[in-house]
Amino acid sequence: MPNDIPANKPQRKLYKEYLEAAESAELLLHQFEQEAERLVQENLDEKRRAAKIKQIERNRRRRLPKNTSGVTGVSRHKAKNRWQASITVHGTTHFLGAFKTFDEAVAARRQAEQDVIDSLT
Repeated sequence: MPNDIPANKPQRKLYKEYLEAAESAELLLHQFEQEAERLVQENLDEKRRAAKIKQIERNRRRRLPKNTSGVTGVSRHKAKNRWQASITVHGTTHFLGAFKTFDEAVAARRQAEQDVIDSLT
């Protein structure tokens, strides 16, 4: 028998129980470490999921139109009962006019867009 194993029977039994308990404790520790790692990973995944949802919500808010006409640069002026058109070029907003009909305001806006494009080329 090796030197670290007790010679008498009662001590061998205790030693055997000690080894089994140590193996069991090692197994429990390993299982605990695995469970802890899984929980950490789940927490990271949950944080990533929450961050992704937050980013999607921010992007969705950015894409919502601010006007109710459905055409960029065309809005209803309730007090004058007219449609107004405007365009922003290099940070400066240019008022294109107030029009009786929606179609006239849209046409003015489209023409201004084309003029800006033409001036850039």
